[in-house]
Amino acid sequence: MDTSCNILLYFLGLTALWTTTTCSTTEEPDPCMIASPFPKVQSRSIAYSDNFDINDRFIIPGWYGVRDLSVPQTPPEYQHCGTKYPIYLTGSPLRNTAQIQTIGTCIRYSTDECGAAGPDVKVKVCSANLLVFYLERTGTDLTGYCVGSLEGGDIPDFRTVPSVTNDEVTMPNVAQFRFFCNFAESTDEVLFYQAHWYVNNRFIYSSPLAAYNDPDNERVLTEAKLREQGVDTVGFDIYCEIRAGRGVNEPSGLPSTSKPIFIGIEVLTPTITVTEGQSGVIQIRATAKIGCPDAPCIYGVTANIPTRTDTCSPTVRADTACGVDIDPDKWEQIYSIKVTGTITETEYGQNTNVMKITLRSPDRYIEHPIWGNYTLAPVTVYVIKDTGAIESRRCGVHSDPYVETFAGRTMSLQILGTFTMYQNNDYNIEVQVKSFRCSSNWHAYCVCGIVVRVGQTVFMMNHCSIDYWFIDYILCNDGGDILDVKTLRGIYQIMLPTGAQLQIYTQVANTDSYLNIHMYPSVIDVGVSRGLCGELTGLDYTQQNELVLRSGSTTTDEESFLNSWRTPPGEDMFDPGNLGMLSAWSRSYTTCKCNSVSNSQITNEIECPTYNEPVICNEDEGFRKVHKKRCISPVRKKRSIPTIRSHPENHLRIKRDVSWKNGWTHESATEYCNNLFTSSNLVNLCKEVPGVDVSSPMTSCVSDIQLSGTSNFSLAAINSIRSQCLREARMNVTLRQETSPNKPSVLKMVKAVACPAECSERGVCVKGICDCNDGYSGPDCSVDLNQPPLVDSLEANGYCDRKDGSCEEIAVFGGAFVESDKFKCRLMPLESNEEAEIKHAPVVESIGEVTCPLPINRQKRSTGVPVVDTTVPSYRIAVSNDGQLFSRQLTVVVMNSDCMSCTIDGEIVTCRMFEDYCYTDGRCYKTGEKYINNDDYQCTKRQWQLTTSNDDNKSGSTIQQLYSMIKRFFLAIFVF
Repeated sequence: MDTSCNILLYFLGLTALWTTTTCSTTEEPDPCMIASPFPKVQSRSIAYSDNFDINDRFIIPGWYGVRDLSVPQTPPEYQHCGTKYPIYLTGSPLRNTAQIQTIGTCIRYSTDECGAAGPDVKVKVCSANLLVFYLERTGTDLTGYCVGSLEGGDIPDFRTVPSVTNDEVTMPNVAQFRFFCNFAESTDEVLFYQAHWYVNNRFIYSSPLAAYNDPDNERVLTEAKLREQGVDTVGFDIYCEIRAGRGVNEPSGLPSTSKPIFIGIEVLTPTITVTEGQSGVIQIRATAKIGCPDAPCIYGVTANIPTRTDTCSPTVRADTACGVDIDPDKWEQIYSIKVTGTITETEYGQNTNVMKITLRSPDRYIEHPIWGNYTLAPVTVYVIKDTGAIESRRCGVHSDPYVETFAGRTMSLQILGTFTMYQNNDYNIEVQVKSFRCSSNWHAYCVCGIVVRVGQTVFMMNHCSIDYWFIDYILCNDGGDILDVKTLRGIYQIMLPTGAQLQIYTQVANTDSYLNIHMYPSVIDVGVSRGLCGELTGLDYTQQNELVLRSGSTTTDEESFLNSWRTPPGEDMFDPGNLGMLSAWSRSYTTCKCNSVSNSQITNEIECPTYNEPVICNEDEGFRKVHKKRCISPVRKKRSIPTIRSHPENHLRIKRDVSWKNGWTHESATEYCNNLFTSSNLVNLCKEVPGVDVSSPMTSCVSDIQLSGTSNFSLAAINSIRSQCLREARMNVTLRQETSPNKPSVLKMVKAVACPAECSERGVCVKGICDCNDGYSGPDCSVDLNQPPLVDSLEANGYCDRKDGSCEEIAVFGGAFVESDKFKCRLMPLESNEEAEIKHAPVVESIGEVTCPLPINRQKRSTGVPVVDTTVPSYRIAVSNDGQLFSRQLTVVVMNSDCMSCTIDGEIVTCRMFEDYCYTDGRCYKTGEKYINNDDYQCTKRQWQLTTSNDDNKSGSTIQQLYSMIKRFFLAIFVF
């Protein structure tokens, strides 16, 4: 116990100074609580004389004691008690005091009962059945303390080897344990026996002396006796002692002790080690039967994985189910819980995180209650993070198109068609790309589309043979949560469940639109990645010359490799007919934690939410999620996927015209690319960043000019450097740190100059954002505002059906659409040349899609008298990037297919009302249905009829209806 002591100090008559210090006063522990059993207690019996097992010259000084036993006061025989010179007490302890007593001892010699004085012994009376003794070292060899019955008397020298077994009995629909202390009876004399039971070294129960056959089962330990001593759940060590006496009322001798057995579920793997993305197995096995008197039964063990405040440290998750169900009929089997190291997309490096996983039973197991509310031994998990194999590794398909493998090998992809860029079959993930002849230059080839699939969730970006960018989810059968796509200023970022990341740039150069795709692998990809990206091994192409074909065999021939990864027709995801063949995503992880409770209590209620995504840290700011409208909107689910116009496929690489065209030479192309790179602030900064490759983009820049005869693809090389540089600066912790108070980190400096495509040389880069020249706009200044945007089609082909929703907005597809405050949607009613009022601003979803709000019907109607709508709202819709130059117009009709059918033919809308319906306020009422605001009115074949029989009410209502119609007429004139 700590106390505060005031100490007054005097210094030679000077002023007294007070100071306070902390005085530590530690209470001595209670000997009754810390005493250990006598060592080798059976050999210390005053009746034992077979061997010299005891030499207490080397005993560890301390408190010792065993129930019903004591250091005797009667002189033992010479060479008894397991030693040559036995030691006994010279006096009897007082039994009516709790104070520690000191009693002398004698050492028995051969001819003298007290040949010499032994060490003094301290004694404390703990209870009527327990005395504990502080034993010092004797100082003499072959001396030892004797042990006998607490009450004295003649005790037998009985020794046995007991063992603990158990069975279970069934009370009404509830199982209970019984424990037995098995032993062999004496063959020398008739004795009586008693059992002492201990749980976790704590005394529980002592039976009276009884005959060997124990007719009343008094030596049996029951669950009822355990509960009396506070043992109400499994997870304990249990052992027993057998003592013998010569009669039921005689003292019992020294104990023979069984080995302890564990009752509960043993954790066979107390320590496991997993690496990020890899799995380990926790194995458990029950050591006793789990009762099930009324089958069927299930005994569930859940994994409680602690939630870390530092979410970016490597951790583990339980796969699929948060634990395991044990079948009580198969309780002896080994059961496993699979745990997987999470992917923390944080930074490069190596470290190990240590965490504890606690396994728990249900809070209540009705069939055998002692098995409920049980916490198993914790499992220590070492989670290892090692990014060595993926540092500075990337794969890409870009420009006119080149393939760069994870090993750093570059190949020219001069084959038209669809290809598997990346594949991870272990995680059911695939990325396909499509190459096509670019529109403005038939010497050039482009990547015109990409499809990213995780299970049955598929995202597409497509400009192949269509005039605009189709960017949308095309399948969401897994719910869409496993594949999140984010976008920022024309860049799309896709994080796969493995932790691998795709960065996709929509590139516009003059009239050419294409994709530059960069992929950064995860540690999960090591050894299993396939496709054009190749196998990720951690080696570069100078060390890893072989390429893995789709068949799994290897080759060194690039043409064979590229053709191998051409997508078979039945697996091409650009063909919507193949999407129905995809297999569902099967991997998910659950992280389990205890529910929150107050007052630091323990709860057995466990939450196990499911996760599919890796932990993302150091995420680039500003990215927003691409809305999964197709996954949740029935209208968007019906949206057709663009059909790719077929072209003859070349299964061999096209022999490109490598002659210099349009006046370009190797020297002029090299000079142009050098000047482009030298004038780039981004390149000048990033060439000093570790892991950034500048030479390969330079080679691509020159080669693209040679093959295409233009410089249209040159900025793609800069974008390649931009992607690398941002990745390496973000993953390198040193480059994220500020080196001095007035100098920003390298990452911040890179972001400040990392404008997309160098602003297409039509603007300047200001803090990472393009400030475009007059007449240009877009995240990379590639959109010419002197040209109106293309409008290709409307959501649901212009039929906005109230049956499917509220019809507050409609999607317009085309492009290129620019996200700015000047963007405008214009809607004009078909019957008017005046622009309709819309309440909300449009939302540019992507370069190929904008959401335009629809006008709100401002007609005020009486809430009491229904009026049949005779017209269906229809509009001409057009869009503009600058609010002045508009696209062509398309027609939209706001209808309800429950009670009408409509057709759109240019700017002509024809709607036919069904016979048995009334259409009012945009809602369909079937004949016989009453008006929602006044149930006195009932729909009867396109008309509302008053159902009240009173003539006065009827005439009054007719006047009211006429008044409402006149009011509605004048109000409509006022609105329009």
